[in-house]
Amino acid sequence: MEVVYSGKSRVRWGVFWVGVLAFIFIASYFLFFPHVSILYPILVGLLFCLSAVKKDSKHLILMIGSGLIGEKILHLMTQNYDNDYRLIHFPWQEETPDSLEKEWVRLGTILKDDKIEKVIIALDDRRNHFPAEWLLAVRAMGVRVIEGVYFYEDISGRVPIDLIKPSNLIFSGGFKRSERTLLLKRVGDIFLSVVGLLVGFPLVLISAVLIKLTSKGPVFYCQERVGLKGHLFKVIKLRTMIDGAEKCSGAVYAEKNDKRETKVGHFLRKYRLDEIPQMINILKGEMSFVGPRPERPCFVEDLDGKIPFYRLRHTIKPGLTGWAQVRYPYSSTLQASHEKFEHDLYYMKHVSLSLDMKIILNTVRVVITGQGAR
Repeated sequence: MEVVYSGKSRVRWGVFWVGVLAFIFIASYFLFFPHVSILYPILVGLLFCLSAVKKDSKHLILMIGSGLIGEKILHLMTQNYDNDYRLIHFPWQEETPDSLEKEWVRLGTILKDDKIEKVIIALDDRRNHFPAEWLLAVRAMGVRVIEGVYFYEDISGRVPIDLIKPSNLIFSGGFKRSERTLLLKRVGDIFLSVVGLLVGFPLVLISAVLIKLTSKGPVFYCQERVGLKGHLFKVIKLRTMIDGAEKCSGAVYAEKNDKRETKVGHFLRKYRLDEIPQMINILKGEMSFVGPRPERPCFVEDLDGKIPFYRLRHTIKPGLTGWAQVRYPYSSTLQASHEKFEHDLYYMKHVSLSLDMKIILNTVRVVITGQGAR
């Protein structure tokens, strides 16, 4: 038994950026009403930013087992401090019935003495020597019992698709898309895309002039992508690569610092300015502001045979930005596509207006800093 996580302080960047935006918004308001003290926006921003620092964690949990999902949880808990848990690890070894009985007695003592709030089951095979009676007693004590895959999903923001079966998705919670949520999401898409086009028009105009002056070819670039229910549509982007970049190579993934990029294109891609014309796709209803990034048909066909459940990403509208885009670094490998889809599946499972707002705020941070994935 060992404690692998002790709850160090951390910074919640989502809350921090809300504080920054609140400060900017309220400060702008006070510029028009100078008789009101400027101390108010300063105090609001400071309160948000200070609340972004999370003190020592308080939730004590017990993980039983060292299976594949257990190893993933241990790795995540020892490498990532962005959660509110202190974990006690209890490695499980199937031995004789007598030794197993002693182990369960020890576990009962741990639950009683350490005030465990959750028990995480992280065993690869639970068919032998795993007493349901003991777990029922634990549950009756008010302690939550959680499958390791669901706990990993909760703290990582991704679904471990290699470690789950279709039944894990069928019988789990989530995938709730009420008519009200979809309507509000569509209204938000229209509002944000109209504002984006109005605000972004001068930037697009300047970018168009620079593209024309520095490279041959059209200003805009249309590319076929796969959307909702597998329907094909064409995304509209500012051209960032040399004209005819794929004539020799064929369809290939764009890479960070891609040699095919123009100088102006590199800047546009870094700060996502080339994506502004896609607001038109959002207005047309082909895309949403938030959702899995739409992929090209040839890549979808390839990835569908290599990544489990991949076709599920077409049960929701693709987005201009998404959970994978703000959570995963820039990469173009099969492993990257695999891990990005795990984030996309998490979004599909937990889609909500609050999660959309969180993604949008993080996208603002990514755009301002020129970081993140595409």
